[in-house]
Amino acid sequence: LFAHDRIAALLRSAFRSQPDAVEIREASREAGPGYGRAARVSADPARVFDRLDREPRWINVQHVERLDSDWQALHRAIIADLGVHAAEMRPGVRDSGSFLLLSSPGIQVHFHADPDQSFLSQIRGSKRVFLFPASAVSQPELEALARTEDHASVTWREAFAAVAFPPVELRPGQTAFLPLYAPHRVENGPDEPSVSLSVGFHTTRSRQRKLVHLVNDRARHAGLTPRGFGESRLVDAAKARLHLGLRACDRLTGHR
Repeated sequence: LFAHDRIAALLRSAFRSQPDAVEIREASREAGPGYGRAARVSADPARVFDRLDREPRWINVQHVERLDSDWQALHRAIIADLGVHAAEMRPGVRDSGSFLLLSSPGIQVHFHADPDQSFLSQIRGSKRVFLFPASAVSQPELEALARTEDHASVTWREAFAAVAFPPVELRPGQTAFLPLYAPHRVENGPDEPSVSLSVGFHTTRSRQRKLVHLVNDRARHAGLTPRGFGESRLVDAAKARLHLGLRACDRLTGHR
């Protein structure tokens, strides 16, 4: 599946059937830690993939398990294998997806936070992952991330540098775990284009945390100052249940 020709075929097929599933962005080799998301590019993804060593670009093929049955089988196998080793995943996972990441050598991938937790596996090329704790992110930013699932909801601050984890070096065959909502950025190795696979998911526990953030987000927009997640287990559990009631009311009143 990760052979060059197979990836190119996937990109051509996705470009024809689900063009929105392929995100292409400019990339930079001269960016600092706070480098934000670069401009989106409208182009044939297979051609961009063939030219990654000449034009600095970053490609994200979203939910590849929905685009091809072989990728779907791989995704299911990975989730099942992770469940053997990660106790929190054994009751089952929610909202899982596989994301194929293709990028030029030597570039930096923008600082951002994902709306879930993930395992990032390196297939070809190399990269250095800079990871920061989710505890350093403000509660309003976490709530916005949970609501919008927009990677740009969390923005760089110099304070992140003081709490950074040691960088993780990834080479082919190696995998890093990116904790829930933990901001990160990436620097690719200089030798060849990078091919990576990110498998994101929610567990029962992380899903509950998401629901708490969603309830807090609504409360904050109503002018209240809610308790942050983790301050009280009882309050968090009550908020997770409250969210289900709010969603039922939204459906009855026609709100989203």
